[in-house]
Amino acid sequence: MKKLGIIAVALVLAITGVVFAACSKTPAEIPADSEYIGTWKALDISAANQSESADSALEDEWTITFNADGTYESTSGETTKGTWSITDEGVKMTGDTKLTLTKDGDKLATKVVGATITFEKQADAAEEVSE
Repeated sequence: MKKLGIIAVALVLAITGVVFAACSKTPAEIPADSEYIGTWKALDISAANQSESADSALEDEWTITFNADGTYESTSGETTKGTWSITDEGVKMTGDTKLTLTKDGDKLATKVVGATITFEKQADAAEEVSE
């Protein structure tokens, strides 16, 4: 009976993993024109009904660059790397930095240790030249 319980738990975990994997696109499935590709900068941090600009709240500027090949680079004092995928809600990062960012209008937001951090997409060099 105990073996059956262990097998049942393992089966539930396996099914859960498959369901979650099906909810996000793999890096190979990221469209070349995805709105998420590019560099995103932390804009503000809010917690307990208070908000502060990320520039004054963080010691270093925090940026995340999502590349078309499904990799990312996150920099805030030190640089971390990994892969990212598109979900129904926004973006999921795996690797050195594990975050789920939810699309909020033209921004991305994530919760970290009870605080909400909002990121804003930065204009790339090609966009700045054309403006």
